[in-house]
Amino acid sequence: MAGLDEAELYGALRETVDGHLLVVNPTGHGYAFRHALTRDAVYEDMLPGERVRLHAAYGAALDRDPALGGDDEADPSALAYHWYAALDLPRALPASVRAAARAAAAGAPAEALRLLERALEIWPRVADARERTGMDRVDVSRLAADAAYRSGALDRSRSLLADALAELSDTQGGDPHQRALLLGRYAMVQRDSSEPAAASATLQRALELLPSDQVTRAHAVVLATMASSQMRADDMSSCAETAKRAIEAARAAGAKDAEADASVSLGSALSYLGPAEVGLASLRDGLRLALELGGHLTDGGGARPRGGPSAARGPGARTIADEAKFAGAERTMITLRAYTNLSDVLELLGRHAEAAQTAAEGIELATKTGMTRTLGSYLIGNRADSLLRMGQLDEADELTSQALATLPEGVFSATLHQVRAEIAMMRGQYDLAVASNRVTRRIVGGTVDIQFAQTLRYTTGMIALATADIAAARQAVTEGMPEMTSPWGARYAWPLLWLGMRIEADDATRHRDRREPVPAEITDRCARLADIAAEVPTPAPGWEAYRELTAAEHARAGGTGTPATWLAAVSAWRRTAEPYPLCYTLLRLAEAHTAAGDLDAAARAVRESHALASGLGAAPIAAEAEALARRARLSLPAEPADALDGRPGEHGAGDDAWPTARPADELARFGLTDREREVLILVAAGRSNPEIAKTLFISAKTASVHVSNILAKLGVSGRVEAAAVAHRLGITE
Repeated sequence: MAGLDEAELYGALRETVDGHLLVVNPTGHGYAFRHALTRDAVYEDMLPGERVRLHAAYGAALDRDPALGGDDEADPSALAYHWYAALDLPRALPASVRAAARAAAAGAPAEALRLLERALEIWPRVADARERTGMDRVDVSRLAADAAYRSGALDRSRSLLADALAELSDTQGGDPHQRALLLGRYAMVQRDSSEPAAASATLQRALELLPSDQVTRAHAVVLATMASSQMRADDMSSCAETAKRAIEAARAAGAKDAEADASVSLGSALSYLGPAEVGLASLRDGLRLALELGGHLTDGGGARPRGGPSAARGPGARTIADEAKFAGAERTMITLRAYTNLSDVLELLGRHAEAAQTAAEGIELATKTGMTRTLGSYLIGNRADSLLRMGQLDEADELTSQALATLPEGVFSATLHQVRAEIAMMRGQYDLAVASNRVTRRIVGGTVDIQFAQTLRYTTGMIALATADIAAARQAVTEGMPEMTSPWGARYAWPLLWLGMRIEADDATRHRDRREPVPAEITDRCARLADIAAEVPTPAPGWEAYRELTAAEHARAGGTGTPATWLAAVSAWRRTAEPYPLCYTLLRLAEAHTAAGDLDAAARAVRESHALASGLGAAPIAAEAEALARRARLSLPAEPADALDGRPGEHGAGDDAWPTARPADELARFGLTDREREVLILVAAGRSNPEIAKTLFISAKTASVHVSNILAKLGVSGRVEAAAVAHRLGITE
């Protein structure tokens, strides 16, 4: 580049190195500026024409000898940069497309979008753009829209697709298959922007464009997208039928990616139509097929073209390798969707730990492929939901908070706000819960998607009940009643049914406390809710527990509740490993024992309820337990309450009702949180902060904060002493 002979070149280099302007770079084969500011000053001091010649020289040098870039193949992003800065647009255009393909394969969709938008900017000024790239402008717009979608920029993706559709309309003899595929992409964005009806209409238009006398890849892809949109509109029966059609079309056309996508939709639909286990095989098939197709991590560079360094740099530069890079990024989306839906169905079945682990595997892939703002947010929402059910509220809160910091759009944002609203409600942080619900409602609008609509009603009703707004609480339940009997809505119907019966039980109790007759309206509402409950299926232990809890609330509303009624509900909740509803149910059991005069049994139940609620951070339930203990003169000792096992003979109904008390908690006096206990166990095992972070799915910085807190609480000076304390107390398992 310098145009100097060897003696003159090394003399100049010696002068700049001795003058501390340049340094030998880490490879030992090149030079770099010692300070970036000096480099910038030199660059800015150049005249515009000098800069153009400089960048042209860099581009030409890399073209002649790709090894100068440190690789056998010239870095397309460097070539794109230098040719663009050199104003050599015919060379900058194909280099930008190749660089975008590499960025897409490397899990950098935002970078791919930037490069493809530059290609669109250059396109009108390159006469032979199609020949140089091997594609038309519509292709570039579609790839840019896909990159925007994967990076979470839904509005930008919609605009780029609209531009591509407009461009295709202006082209004489436009390919109907290409237009149908573009409409399918557009429908995906509509679907994820909470516009399921509009998405269905767009997909119907796409199908009408395709010939009815043949089956093509476009048929399979559009049908697979339609199935997923029908699922999001809660039309599970139509989803199952459409997914089956999509699988048939995909197999006929050899479209394995569409087959994987449709298999995922079919599995979810079958699971929600019930029995829930039926769909697992199809879901796992979809995930397996997507992984086999390469819908997972790549090496970041994709396959290299054959035929030497310059094989992909002339006209028609869109190589098979570039196609594979873009296609691999698309298949990753199908893989992530498979992880999302599989974790969702596992949670439906009450397999919380397995659901959380499946979501975590998907989150790892989403993080490494740059899709945390889209399907990654869904997966984080799914994992947080499972953690919430298991009582790990702190970790669920941390996960969703970190995910929202990436500013996801559309339903990807709504799913995170929804989980945060429920966590805040459980903790009694009602202002935060209301704010999260407000954001969710603004995003999803008037959606018919039950997972959003019914959950919004549940958290809204719980907040209203906690703040003594009975009318608003009832209204939330009433709005959700028409959707409760849907065969695939049981998961969201049961919490709302329980809430409705709890509202009536609380109101009836207030009337009895005032020595007033219970209004007939309360009895009528209870009867209506009980009729609905008799029709709603119970696909997993959690929903069976809700049935028992709803029945117990009904008895409380009627003034006929007994300890046996609540013991049945306690026993059901113990089988689910969900501590939040268990601590509430134990509180009601304690009330029933108090009313029956069995204060010993009441004390045991209220102690366990208080201990569970305090451990969860469920302040409202803990406060109720304390209030009951004061009213009934029951003690709440500092040591852990005895464990209940839910057998009918407990609480005064049998001689051997209570098992042996739990061993003393040696760490209780140090005040460690549950998360800090987990971290301490890993510290005792000799794990570093990064290893702890990876094991617990938290950041290394958060792990460091936990370790610092542990050292302070234990009163030790370092990790070795902390590990010694853990081993001495026997808590290293």
